[in-house]
Amino acid sequence: NATTGVVFITNRVVLTSGKVLLFPSNGGTVIYTGDWSGAGGVQRQNDGSGPAALAGNNSFSGGVRL
Repeated sequence: NATTGVVFITNRVVLTSGKVLLFPSNGGTVIYTGDWSGAGGVQRQNDGSGPAALAGNNSFSGGVRL
């Protein structure tokens, strides 16, 4: 969780079920470049004002909630 600048996370992620919570901090940007797959989804929490981007070849089926 960075407070300033851009952080790239390159890990592959498998979402097995439910939703993964993203907490981008104020003033920082998080870019996930690894491929995300599986039956789970992603939910962005409003605890920070920084943007988060999913930039990999993603194939997860659980959707995205903003």
